[in-house]
Amino acid sequence: MVFGFCCVAEPPREDMPKVVSSLSVAAACKTEPPPGTEVEAGNCNFAVLSRANVEDPLGMAVEVVPQVGIAVVLRVDEVGDGPVQRYNEEAQEGQRIRPGDYISSVNGEGKPEAIIKALRSMKNLSVAFRRPRTLTAELRKNGQPLGLNVKHVHLGEALFVEGVSSNGAAAACNADIKPGDRVVSVNGKNVAAEMVAEMKRSDTVLIKISRVGG
Repeated sequence: MVFGFCCVAEPPREDMPKVVSSLSVAAACKTEPPPGTEVEAGNCNFAVLSRANVEDPLGMAVEVVPQVGIAVVLRVDEVGDGPVQRYNEEAQEGQRIRPGDYISSVNGEGKPEAIIKALRSMKNLSVAFRRPRTLTAELRKNGQPLGLNVKHVHLGEALFVEGVSSNGAAAACNADIKPGDRVVSVNGKNVAAEMVAEMKRSDTVLIKISRVGG
């Protein structure tokens, strides 16, 4: 049975810029914001990174999930003299690379495997990245399973949505959760094991996700 009151989702904002699917962000990432402006959710920015040797660290950690076709910046080192640090020092505050940004392409390559290969093997890199937007959904199970198939990648703490079951609370609530979404917290927990535990044991689940798709 479907209960119309079983979930509360963050309503779409009128001024939210139209964004594209996280599986096709590279093709749409062709413009950058004017200098000095904030990179808004869904908008694209470009960072040109150079290093003397391919073995030199970039100064950021990147998580790639080929199953859902995304690459995400996990960490930006606060100290050091890597290409990312040099770029961030020169860039305007709103255009710096941040943890949680989605990498759309590197040197024109948009597939996750190609992105990682370029980051590992090239000295000069043109990195296109996007700010995600954040959505929140409250799901009440009412005796049903949650209905989300999630995956944890070992480098980070986020969970990635691989699928949404048609027989679960997420579907019954018409929750705006899609394959490719990145689950960043569940009931206030942001560690992968704790988020999974909350999904299993709690009847009411407040899920916060990040997304670059529509």
